[in-house]
Amino acid sequence: MAAVVVQGQGMRITPEQEVQIKAIIAAMKCPKEYHCYRSSFRIVGRARLIGDTDVVECLAEQASVCPYGVPFGNTFFCSCPLRKYILETFGR
Repeated sequence: MAAVVVQGQGMRITPEQEVQIKAIIAAMKCPKEYHCYRSSFRIVGRARLIGDTDVVECLAEQASVCPYGVPFGNTFFCSCPLRKYILETFGR
């Protein structure tokens, strides 16, 4: 499976984070119907921030078919704003 599954209850998010998340969701379309959000961020595609940049490398197997997957050499960057927020805010 290409997703990371975090056992236990979903993430606890602050009211401020909820506002930020809803703003991100309102500004985008998700072909997976925001599965990461609906799972309380227990199920997210594998990804990592590259160094001290704001570039997200997609490590998921389905990166080549994801509309947010941007090919670069033999890897893919992730342009999903919600995935980036999850990494930066929650470290997942």
